[in-house]
Amino acid sequence: MATTLIRTNSRTRAALVALAALPTFGFFSCPPKDDDPCEIDAFGCRDPSGELPSATCEDMSPLTVEVGWGERAFTGFETPLEIHYGLQGGQHGFFAIRVTNAALDRYDQLRLTISTVAPLSVDECAAIVDTARRVDPAGMPDDLREGTPDLSPAEPMYFAYGDGIDGFPTFGPSRCVSRYDSRSVILGSDEALTLGDDGAVEVIGVFLQVPYEDGMFVAEVEDPCGRTGLAAEAW
Repeated sequence: MATTLIRTNSRTRAALVALAALPTFGFFSCPPKDDDPCEIDAFGCRDPSGELPSATCEDMSPLTVEVGWGERAFTGFETPLEIHYGLQGGQHGFFAIRVTNAALDRYDQLRLTISTVAPLSVDECAAIVDTARRVDPAGMPDDLREGTPDLSPAEPMYFAYGDGIDGFPTFGPSRCVSRYDSRSVILGSDEALTLGDDGAVEVIGVFLQVPYEDGMFVAEVEDPCGRTGLAAEAW
């Protein structure tokens, strides 16, 4: 089953952001002092921004997105994610994205939005949905308001649809998770797109904070023709 990510409206988000921001704790160890993630990050810890140009594509099928991790090369999540431990107690990873069917004869930029997310328990998820129904029922998606908890009640809450997230607590047919860290960049705005040997657009070594326990990496891509693609993998 394809994975889909759904966002909801800002009114519900404002009412429930305090409930959604649930902390997690864990143990950590310190890395060498010369471990500077910005020296490894694909964008030097900057997020190139701007507006996508417009373009027209004959093929309007969704973009094909692959996600992995790695500092210098793409590694799939069948190999366990390497987690780095910061001097101030946080932990992070370096992620990788490939887009295999970009229409590079029509454009030279892509919008990339990436996130790490952390699981919430069934009880935590149910409490947020219940509060959404009481606080702002008119602003909720129709199916959630009518009692089917298939959509997220508020950012930074997400429901990720799919069957590849073994071990996550489920809520109805979905997985209930909270966004942990995110970045949005325009690929190709500062430097030319990087292509792999097979011609796919590649971004390697993108720094993101990661949860202390289980988590999931989500990448959304949009092109100037309006095509989008999404991929997500848990670790």
